[in-house]
Amino acid sequence: MLRRVWLVLPFVWLYPASARAVDPDRRISQYAHAVWRTQDGLFQGTPTAIVQTQDGYLWLGTTSDLVRFDGVRFAPFSSEHGEQLPDVQINALLAARDGTLWIGTQGGLSHWKNHTLTNYPAGPSPTVTTILEDRQGTIWFGQGPRPEAGTLCQVVGSSTRCLGIADGVPPFLWKR
Repeated sequence: MLRRVWLVLPFVWLYPASARAVDPDRRISQYAHAVWRTQDGLFQGTPTAIVQTQDGYLWLGTTSDLVRFDGVRFAPFSSEHGEQLPDVQINALLAARDGTLWIGTQGGLSHWKNHTLTNYPAGPSPTVTTILEDRQGTIWFGQGPRPEAGTLCQVVGSSTRCLGIADGVPPFLWKR
């Protein structure tokens, strides 16, 4: 028992007496606080979706753009290779478990992986309203002019497979 005490004792002496997240001599009002607003021109459209990818970036989808936020500044989405999103209006975003970003627009579905944008073929209606990932990592998305009248689609490799009411997918699945 005495030997265990002697083994632990050096760690107790080396451990700092206290660790504080903020300086106790400063009032909370002395810390900087920033507000980012659409009126300030940081992004153009009204925000419609927000996710955080594994690399720490926040992605905001708006009615007129996709924007990346690094904690300090907003930057409009741009691809190094010149690829374009199918439409500027972002309806849905998904940060997948593999660290990639799925983007649902008025014009279709896109996937941002390793600084490359891949656009998927549009189904019966190009408007992507919802994106989800199942337990197996399969990406599912809803398409349609409105959720209750849409189709359920699945990403299969580099293409998509869509199912609708005619395929037995009940419309109640689309109502939240």
